[in-house]
Amino acid sequence: MYQRKNFAYTTVATAPSPAASGTTLVCASGEGARFPNTSGGTYVCVIKAAGVPANPDNAEVVLVTSHDPANDNFTITRTQESSNARTVVVGDEFYLSPTDGVWDQIDVLTTKGDLLTFSTVYARLGVGTNGYGLVADSGETTGLKWIDLASRTETQTNKRFTSPKLNEDVAISATATEVNLIDGSVAGTAVASKALVLGADKNVDTLSIADGGLKLGAGAGTAVTSTAAELNALDGQTGAWTSFNPTIANLNVGSTGTLVGAYCQIGKTVHWRIKFVLGGTGISVGAISLTLPVSASSGYGAYTDGLGHGSVFDGATSYHLSITGNGIIFAYNASGTYTTISGCSSTVPLTWAAGHYCVMSGTYEAA
Repeated sequence: MYQRKNFAYTTVATAPSPAASGTTLVCASGEGARFPNTSGGTYVCVIKAAGVPANPDNAEVVLVTSHDPANDNFTITRTQESSNARTVVVGDEFYLSPTDGVWDQIDVLTTKGDLLTFSTVYARLGVGTNGYGLVADSGETTGLKWIDLASRTETQTNKRFTSPKLNEDVAISATATEVNLIDGSVAGTAVASKALVLGADKNVDTLSIADGGLKLGAGAGTAVTSTAAELNALDGQTGAWTSFNPTIANLNVGSTGTLVGAYCQIGKTVHWRIKFVLGGTGISVGAISLTLPVSASSGYGAYTDGLGHGSVFDGATSYHLSITGNGIIFAYNASGTYTTISGCSSTVPLTWAAGHYCVMSGTYEAA
C-alpha cells in the first residue's frame, strides 16, 4: 500500500540527469521534510511544469523508492502508470498525488457483500455463504475467514450467560447452587448434597435417593418402595440357571448311566432339579440322599419338611419320591390307610435296574 501525507509539495532544485530518464532529484531546501519516509513504504508523486495544470504533455507520474525526510534527496522510478517521460527542469512542481494507480489499490470490490481487507496491500474478501460468520484467523492472508456458524462449537470458560436455553428453546431454571450440587469436576469427592459422586472415570459411583424418591414409569411415575436391604438381596441375581454335578450318596448309576442337575438362586430362594438314568454295569441303589447345590436353612426338619418331589419310572409305572430337610430321598408308601414314606433301597420303591430314570425338583430357603 502506498504511503500518503497531506501537503507534500515542493519544487525541483536539482533536476535528474539525464533530465528525461535520471532517477535522482533534489527538492527545495528543507522541503523534503514534507514527504513520508520510504522506510514505511513507497509512494507516488507527480512532476509537472510550474504554474500550469497537469496534463499528459507536461506531467509525469513517478514512484518514490527512497527518501529520508531529514534531507531533500529523492530516488524515483520514472514513467509510472503509462505516463510520458518529462524533461525535468529546475523549478518544476513535485508533489505527492492520489493517482489512478493509487485508487486502483483500493478499488478491488466487485460483488455485493464484498469486504475491503488488508494484508500488505488492500485485498478483497468475497461475501460468505448464507448463514456463515466472519471470524479472525491469523493463519489467513487477510487475518479473516468465513465459517459455518451452525457447526461451530466453542468452549466457554468463566463466562456469564443471561437466560441460557437448551433444546427446543427450553429455559434453564436451575440456579448455580443447584447445578453445583451435582458438580463432578472433582472425581470421587462427594458434594454438599451427597446426591451424586463421580469416580475417576466420571461414571456415577454413588447415587443417593431418599426413600420413596425413586419413581419409574410414565408421567409422575410409581414410587419404588423396596428398602435397601430388599434390593441388596437381589444383588447379582439374574434368574439364570447354573449346572451342577449332583452328589447322591449310596447311588451308582452304572457304567453308562448319567446324572445331571441345575439350580437357580434368587436372594434366599433356591430352585433346583436333578435327573439320573441307570445304565450299564455296576448299578447300585441304597438309602440315597442328595447334597443340595446350596445349603438349606437350618429351619427345615431332618425327616419332615420337604424340599422337593419327583418320581422314578421303570417304563411302565411311575413311583413318587420326596426329599426331606437333610437331603434324604424317600419313596411314598401307599400300602396302609394313609400314605407314608420309606427310605429307598435296592428294592424300594422298585427293583432298580438299567433303563430306569428318576427326575426330581423343588424349591427351598437357603441358609
